Amino acid sequence: MTQFFVLSRAALEAIGLTEAVCTPLLTKAKYARGLSWRQADVKNSIESDQRILLVRSDIEATDRYWAGFPSKLRHSIETFKKRPVWNAPDDGKIPDAFFFGLINNGPRLVINDARTNCNNSIYRIYFHEKLAESMKRSLALMFLSSYVQVSGELIGRVCGSGGLKFEPSDALNLKVIQPPAALTSKKVDELWPVIDLLLRNGRELEAVQSVDMAIKEAVGASLKLETISLVNGAFKKLRKARSGA
Repeated sequence: MTQFFVLSRAALEAIGLTEAVCTPLLTKAKYARGLSWRQADVKNSIESDQRILLVRSDIEATDRYWAGFPSKLRHSIETFKKRPVWNAPDDGKIPDAFFFGLINNGPRLVINDARTNCNNSIYRIYFHEKLAESMKRSLALMFLSSYVQVSGELIGRVCGSGGLKFEPSDALNLKVIQPPAALTSKKVDELWPVIDLLLRNGRELEAVQSVDMAIKEAVGASLKLETISLVNGAFKKLRKARSGA
């Protein structure tokens, strides 16, 4: 059913539609490889023929397409009955960030710089207070610390594929570090592109270590290197035991 709503560019072309009649969504964790989901990521996903294009229901150009949805199936689905418009799942409530309910690596908070919505396999995060951009970025960075990664390995539920699954209640129980006061906006701005690039290049373990050392630098002598090493080692052992890698 989802495949009828969200298509790739090639699938659109096959039925005579274009990207102009669609709204992009973040649909899988692996499409948001960095610290944020950016317009460049949206463009790359479309060009890579990833299924992220939600066919709109509010324009005449798609009427014929929607008319092809099986009537019997349409009237049997309770979710459709609850919507003001049965084929309009996007409520327009754009989240500030995303948290993935299923991920191969560890828990991540991804800032929604592209200002798109997502499908219901991804959790939408809204910041209740008007946070400065540096604070949003700090929170995303803290999720990559060994401490939060260990918490994720202990709280998340291991799937048959080796991935980690987080129910909403699991996500609420994650132990997240509050950004140290000494981790200034200037330091965050310096650290952000470095960590983002490491993640995008598949170097997650290096990204975690870099965040750990940034926290150490901000906190000072009250956080010992031995403690960081111990927590980082525990994170790696738990990850290896889960994934077998």
